[in-house]
Amino acid sequence: MSEQTNGAPVARTSMDVLQSIEESLQAVVRTALNKVPARKQQSDDTKDLDLSLMDAQKDFSDITKTGMIGGRNIAYAKISDLVKASRAALRKAKLVVKTYSRVEPSGIEILVTRLSHVPTGQYVESELSLLNNTDEQKRGSSITYAWRYTYAPLIGLVDDSCDDDGEMAKPTVTSYKR
Repeated sequence: MSEQTNGAPVARTSMDVLQSIEESLQAVVRTALNKVPARKQQSDDTKDLDLSLMDAQKDFSDITKTGMIGGRNIAYAKISDLVKASRAALRKAKLVVKTYSRVEPSGIEILVTRLSHVPTGQYVESELSLLNNTDEQKRGSSITYAWRYTYAPLIGLVDDSCDDDGEMAKPTVTSYKR
C-alpha cells in the first residue's frame, strides 16, 4: 500500500509493484557495476612481447587440419593442430600461452587466453564468452570453440579453416519438380 496526499492508503496494482521492483533492481545493478573496476587485458608496455611474437611468427609451421566437420566432409584445424603449429616457435621466443575461465559479476563465464613474455612478465589477453549450458557436451564444444578463437588471433596464427564468409549458415536451395 502507498499513501495519497490526504494520508489515506491506496492499493497498488501488481504492475506498480513490479515496476518498483524493477527500478530497485536496476539501481542495485548500476551500483554494482560502478564498483567493479575494468579488467586490464594487457600490460602497460608490450614492446618486448611484441618483438618476441614477431620472431615467433616467422617460425610458425603450416597448420595440418585433422578435424572433419561431420556430414560436410570439410577439414578444419582443431586446437591441437593450432598448438602444434605454434608451440615450438613460441617456446623458442620465450612466450607462453595459458587459458583459464573467469565469471563476470553478471554470471557470464568467460574463457581467457593469455600470451605472456616470460623474461619481462608482459602479457596480452583475448576473451570470449562461453555458452551457459548445463549439457556437458555442448559446454565442452563451447570451451573448445572459444579456445580456438582466442588462441589463433592472439598469436597471429592464420587458420583458414571454414573461412566461408558465412556460406555454411545459409540454407541450401533444393529444386522441386512438379
